[in-house]
Amino acid sequence: MYSVMIVDDERYIRNGIVSLIDWTALGCEVVQECANGLEAAEYIGQQGADIVICDIKMPGMDGLTFAEYVKQHEIKTKVIILTAYSEFHYAQTAIRHGVTDFIIKTEFLEELPKSVEKVIEVIESEKQIKESIGQLKETIQDSLENIKEKFILQRIQGIAAPKQELQSKLLECGLEDEKYCLITMEIIDDVALFQDKDYHTTGVFNIIKNFVRMVFKEYRYRIIPVETNSIVTLLYLREKSGSAEDLIVLCHEILLVVEEFMRFHIKIGISNEHDKMQELYESYKESLAALAKLLGNNNSVGVYTPAQNHKAEGNILDIHKYINDAKEYVRQGNGEEAKGQLRDMMQDISNSNLYFEQAKTYVLLMCSSWFLIIANYDISNNDYHFRENSFYGQINQSKSLESLLKAAENTLDYVMTLCQEKEQQKNVLVRNVDRYIRENYSKNISLNTIASHLHVSSSYLSRLYKKETGESVIESLNKYRIEVAKNLLKEPDIKVFEVGVAIGIEDPAYFTHVFTKFAGLSPREFKLKHS
Repeated sequence: MYSVMIVDDERYIRNGIVSLIDWTALGCEVVQECANGLEAAEYIGQQGADIVICDIKMPGMDGLTFAEYVKQHEIKTKVIILTAYSEFHYAQTAIRHGVTDFIIKTEFLEELPKSVEKVIEVIESEKQIKESIGQLKETIQDSLENIKEKFILQRIQGIAAPKQELQSKLLECGLEDEKYCLITMEIIDDVALFQDKDYHTTGVFNIIKNFVRMVFKEYRYRIIPVETNSIVTLLYLREKSGSAEDLIVLCHEILLVVEEFMRFHIKIGISNEHDKMQELYESYKESLAALAKLLGNNNSVGVYTPAQNHKAEGNILDIHKYINDAKEYVRQGNGEEAKGQLRDMMQDISNSNLYFEQAKTYVLLMCSSWFLIIANYDISNNDYHFRENSFYGQINQSKSLESLLKAAENTLDYVMTLCQEKEQQKNVLVRNVDRYIRENYSKNISLNTIASHLHVSSSYLSRLYKKETGESVIESLNKYRIEVAKNLLKEPDIKVFEVGVAIGIEDPAYFTHVFTKFAGLSPREFKLKHS
């Protein structure tokens, strides 16, 4: 409904205008009646009205003066003037004062509704133009912000820009040199992490932005999405605050809010203070370095400190033992023990001087060894290949040890589920053969030994096993023995003949023959290669 005000010094005329016009049919409502222009000016200044129907001659402030007042004060009100024939020469003055229409009193019953309808059309037209201009301004502003955001993202990621243009573009984006730091937040979501979701289009990005606004309300900042699982905040530091301790406290407030209200959690890395915007890339690398070492629920905010004695001495940790042991536990169907090896490896990495990229490499190696186990299951469905690629993608996107651990744990859970499903599809007798091999490979066993233990004939067991697996019982036994032998040969102090004895093949020549058949090189060559 459009609001209407009637202004006339004669009560009976006001009553007539209110009573004789069907305002509801016009989509209007009379909200106020005034006896002169002064009353009308006071009301319109405080309450406002869409349309004012005003007599041209009134004591105190006449209609033309009122119209001039409305125009000078830029009040968004349309004025319709009521006049007599003898006063029609005032029409030109009324138009100069922004009057929308001019109605002769004796014809108001017929002309006023028409005039009001025309005024409403003008109001709607102006509203649409205003909305269009607003939308255009918003679109232009969004485009400018996107351009600025893209440029800042390129600077954060170290994408080069021409030196002669860099400083001017930084200034165009409002990035003048002043004290700042970069805060990188990594989103870790156990449920959605491996569903290839774009957090920036699922509302999570906006949620994090709101948390940042709430906590850093005393600061100036700019929030930039970097990847699907990470967000960077460029935080401008004030002169008398913004110490590392202050920022840690504020970042913990964000963590508390996320923990209380959201199903995901985040890790936060804080860079050193910088005062040159050309150092955005260095600042970003510092925040990633602070983020990378975070592992466990009790360590969720990291502040960059220069690395001390940062050597890549992976052999100290004996990473390959973790990988091999975890792989063996997966073979045995013991997911919890494999997960324990993974967590122990990550904890050792956290306590070491390894670079984060090295940690990522070791996790990729461990996950690859798990996928190799199920490669023999002849899995060709699209979901398997999609999941495998997705897991590797998430590992590559990880920025902290915690998210790396979560990615590997989810990979392990998927592999174990797949292994269990395939094992359940095997004939019970075949599963019992595999279990017996895993538990007794180090002993002097044969097809007859296994058949006797399972209370079946050796010929029946041989035919059934070959039909179900595509290989003989002895081939499976020797293949398993050689996988164990490979792990043992990587131990620096063990001798080749000792490995043969340990896996149940005491004849060195036969051990060399079997190992070469399955590994493609002799035990001695393998040991030299991996020593």
